[in-house]
Amino acid sequence: MHESACSPHNRATSATNLITEIRRMRIDAERIAQAIALPGSEAYQEKLASVLDEWIRRGSTRQQLICLACAAEQGTLDLHALIIGRQALLNTQDAALHRLYWACVRRWRHARSTL
Repeated sequence: MHESACSPHNRATSATNLITEIRRMRIDAERIAQAIALPGSEAYQEKLASVLDEWIRRGSTRQQLICLACAAEQGTLDLHALIIGRQALLNTQDAALHRLYWACVRRWRHARSTL
């Protein structure tokens, strides 16, 4: 018996894969930032934001959306990146990536409303 692509099991597997990809990308970005500055410093945060922004602008559709999630986690997500992500959604039918994007939007809105 085959499970549909929308089954709870497949959604959970897809979400787990996304979490793993987000974690790997965050670690890669943090390593680059740590080569420039001490974690926690302003220079570190700036480099981390710069790295993620570059990847969002130049990555594949999937990479752009994964980087959006990293930026949301790190508190560096901005409107420009969300616009790029919204355009990236036009290139994919992957429901998990669509959910990830909208979760990033909600997180960004929440962060802005608490400032």
